[in-house]
Amino acid sequence: MIEPTIRERLRSDLTAAMKARQPNQAAALRTLIAAIDNAEAVPLPEGFSSSAPPRMFSLAGDVPRRELSAAEITAILRREAAECQRAIAEYQQLDRSAEIERLQEQHACIVRYLPADVDAE
Repeated sequence: MIEPTIRERLRSDLTAAMKARQPNQAAALRTLIAAIDNAEAVPLPEGFSSSAPPRMFSLAGDVPRRELSAAEITAILRREAAECQRAIAEYQQLDRSAEIERLQEQHACIVRYLPADVDAE
């Protein structure tokens, strides 16, 4: 049996979290999927402006997305876990228990996708 890719696992788990009405896990999974999608985006050519007229795009074909290595995906997961930890620390200083609980649940969801030999911070 072929091992599912991280993206397939994330999407499958997102569907399951939505069906189970687990909003914190669904939010964490959406964040991870978006972070990976953004990292796969092809950089704009030199001198290209995002405010270019739409007609420019009608002549161009689809550009294949970058393929991320396992190390790059792990780095994205680590970054998202660390960002979640920083937010938890900030909310602890503000004594905002509801936000802390929400972020702790999201952090737990994120670290499930980190390889076992990687420190989640």
